[in-house]
Amino acid sequence: MTELSKSLTLTWEIAAQEAIQSGAEEISPSHLLLGLCKLCDRPIPELEAEIQGLVQRLHDVDPKQLRRQLRSLIINPNPVTHPRSEIHRSEESKQAFQRAAEIAESKENNLVLPEYLLQAILEPINSPLADNLDQLGLPDLYGQIFRGEIDNDDRLRREAMRSLLKQIGKSDIELQDLLMSHPTSNPSDTLEILQKSGDYNPKIREKLHQAGTRALEELIQSPKVQKIITEISIDALIVVFAPLGIAVKAIKILLEKSELKDNDR
Repeated sequence: MTELSKSLTLTWEIAAQEAIQSGAEEISPSHLLLGLCKLCDRPIPELEAEIQGLVQRLHDVDPKQLRRQLRSLIINPNPVTHPRSEIHRSEESKQAFQRAAEIAESKENNLVLPEYLLQAILEPINSPLADNLDQLGLPDLYGQIFRGEIDNDDRLRREAMRSLLKQIGKSDIELQDLLMSHPTSNPSDTLEILQKSGDYNPKIREKLHQAGTRALEELIQSPKVQKIITEISIDALIVVFAPLGIAVKAIKILLEKSELKDNDR
């Protein structure tokens, strides 16, 4: 059974203050990230051991600068008044805390630490926080911070989902609404939702196929993806692209692209 660490409880309190000051209705994952960044600036000796992992994770990021930039993006132009200075977490934030608890359990730690919440809020690709980070020039902060713990299968899945979401955002309101109605914690869940929706609705299946094909055209131009392809199995390609109905096409094109690159060496 896990419990929130003192440092994570403090993070929650800071995030609540940030949400109230920004005029938000709820505490969003963006406010939680602000709280985590601010926690790194607070020299509290009794919490030092708990936040050490968080500080190490953000070693290559300037928490103070990130906090200032993110804060400027999420200010509500029509602020909400909280008469008793009380504010609750959004559904996405509640899910992030649940995911952080799962991460703690996987590491056999009964304390949910701030670094686990950091991972939980950065995992989703289709989220307002991901959009905010993209605007700040940090489209893959999760990959940057947790690169040592992400295998190539997950890297490819994240790249594929990022390209797919870009294509969906450009062309299809129905698919956008589908994704927004199913907030998820990771790309695997998102792909599963899309596949199940396509299984029940031929129209959605065709739209996914079209968006996936366009995303594939973008992916084959990526040196990062080309490198990943040389290091994973065909089974992994099937897992990533089968939900979009383009597994055979993806395997053929990506492997051909990889072979061409090898021949150029």
